[in-house]
Amino acid sequence: MNKLEKIIDRQSQEILTLKKQLKSYEQYIAENQAMRSEQVVAEQIQRSMLPTLYPAFPQHPNIDLYADMDAAREVGGDFYDYFSVDDSHIYFGVSDIEGKGIPAAMYMAVTKTMIKLRLQSDDDIESAYNEINKQLCASSMQKRFITSWGAILDTKSGSMRCINAGHNYPILLKKDGTVDFIKERSGLPIASYVSKKRNLSYKCFEYTLHDGDILILYTDGVTEAHNRSQELFGDNRLIDVIKTYMADYHNMRELTAYIRRQVISFMNHADQDDDITLLAIRFSQIKNQG
Repeated sequence: MNKLEKIIDRQSQEILTLKKQLKSYEQYIAENQAMRSEQVVAEQIQRSMLPTLYPAFPQHPNIDLYADMDAAREVGGDFYDYFSVDDSHIYFGVSDIEGKGIPAAMYMAVTKTMIKLRLQSDDDIESAYNEINKQLCASSMQKRFITSWGAILDTKSGSMRCINAGHNYPILLKKDGTVDFIKERSGLPIASYVSKKRNLSYKCFEYTLHDGDILILYTDGVTEAHNRSQELFGDNRLIDVIKTYMADYHNMRELTAYIRRQVISFMNHADQDDDITLLAIRFSQIKNQG
C-alpha cells in the first residue's frame, strides 16, 4: 500500500469513527429529550392537580392558608390539597408518594381524587383513609406507599380530626412564640407492604388550634434537602427559620415563600433530589360569635 492509499484508508477509518460517534450522540440526545418530555408531563400532571387559590377560603376570613410546591429535577409524587367539606368545615393535607416520574404523578392524581371524593361524600376522615388504604392495597396499580397528614378543621371552634399515616410531624407555632411538633401517629403509610399483610386500621386523633396558632405541614424534601457537604436542612433549622420569621406578623403565603427561599439558599446549588412541599395555616378565633 503506497502512501496515498494509506492516507485514504486512514481518512476512511476516521470518517467511519465519526459516523459512529455521531450516531451515539444522536441516540444520547433522543434519550435525553424523551426523559425531558417525561419530566415535563409528570410536572404538568402534578401542577394541574394542585389548588392555587389565595386566599384559600375567602368565605372564612379567620383562616389563612397557603400551600406551594417546588418540583425536583425528577418530579416526584408530592401533593397537597385543601377544600370545603361543608359550610363550617375544611380539609387540608400534605402527602408524599414513593417514587418519581409519570407513574408517581399518576398515582398522586388518583389518590388525591379519592380523598376528596370520599370526604365530600360525607365520609369521616377516619373511615375515608381506611377505605382508601383498602382500595389501593387491593388495586392492580403499581404498588407505591404514601405518607399522608390530613385534617378536617372546624372553622368556628378550631377543633380538628386528624390522620397521620406515617408522615412527617407537623410543626405548631403558638401565638406566644412557642414551637412544638404534633407527634401523634394514626398508623403506617397508606398502601404500605405491611398493610397488605395485616388488617390495618387508621385511628384519627383530635387537636384544637387556638387563636393565632400556626400549623406547618411539609414533606421530607424540606428537612432532607442537603447542601454540597451532604449536610441536611433538618428539623431544628426548619424550626429556627419559622420562629425567626414569624417574630413579626406575616401571612402564610409570605411564610411558605420564606421557608422555601431558606431551603434553596441552604442547598447552595446542590441537586434538588425531592419535591419541596409546604402548607401553612393560621387559625384566628371568630370574635362575637354570639
